[in-house]
Amino acid sequence: MEVVCTRDVNIIMHSYLRTVGFGGPDCNRNVRHLLDKIIKEDEAINSSVKHEGESVEIFKHFSPNMGITFHGEFLSSDEFHCDFYYPFALPMKYIHYDEIIIEKNVMNMSFYASCEDNRLGFSVIFFIQNGLDYINFDNNRGISRISAKVGLTAMSLAGKILMPIKKDSSFTSMSDELRRYRGEVLREAKKGNQEAIDAMALEEMNEYNQICKRVMNEDILTIVESSIMPYGIECDKYQVIGEIRDIVEDKNGISDEEVIEMLIDCNDISITVFINKKDLMGVPKIGRRFKGVVWLQGRIEFETV
Repeated sequence: MEVVCTRDVNIIMHSYLRTVGFGGPDCNRNVRHLLDKIIKEDEAINSSVKHEGESVEIFKHFSPNMGITFHGEFLSSDEFHCDFYYPFALPMKYIHYDEIIIEKNVMNMSFYASCEDNRLGFSVIFFIQNGLDYINFDNNRGISRISAKVGLTAMSLAGKILMPIKKDSSFTSMSDELRRYRGEVLREAKKGNQEAIDAMALEEMNEYNQICKRVMNEDILTIVESSIMPYGIECDKYQVIGEIRDIVEDKNGISDEEVIEMLIDCNDISITVFINKKDLMGVPKIGRRFKGVVWLQGRIEFETV
């Protein structure tokens, strides 16, 4: 069966295609030819919904852990109407969240999710990779709040490798205890416990004073071990600093460009970072840290709901 893309709006180069190995000048010049070639391959079609007029996701892997997803619908048995596409990368690790809020994108049939995390003190917002799975799970029931496992991935266009902070086992155990204490205080503060609210305010003030003193003689990256902060005006963009827990060197099967996959720990949150090797400054090793601006994606295991 031949599948054709009938809309011209998708010939624009997706800025994050380079994170899955399409960063060369030929890819930029021939993006339409590249997408047409991928979308016409029969083995790329993989969807539980293939009826005419219904939403379909077609994805093509360039390695076991990354690829491109095309979203659209079949106008007939051999004609596919592509609405949008995006690169995807599979997570190395999943974490269970008690409350996940899902909202539809007003522009197309993509979805975003928000997860409240007590370790951060704010909600993490990410683009949902497997949007069709949510459509099938929801089945027009209007389910927008669920509890499930989530695997977070991040695509970066530029990143640096930082040296680790010197620490011993006592520092690690003390940090773990402090994180648990902060999580408990934050949960109580959300319930309206005034003592917890006052304790949080006092702790933030003490931390601010300590940082102001240390920053006079120390580099900020020796004080801040890891962090994740919203970046810019887009809700799913973040600036992260995280310790590298695992590394995989991958290669795009079409372009032969090398991609680095790193599992990093950002304030106890596991994120799998994908970056083109040409865009990474430094040599990644387990124990070192990654710093960069990322587009945050997530894959939700709806079967665990």
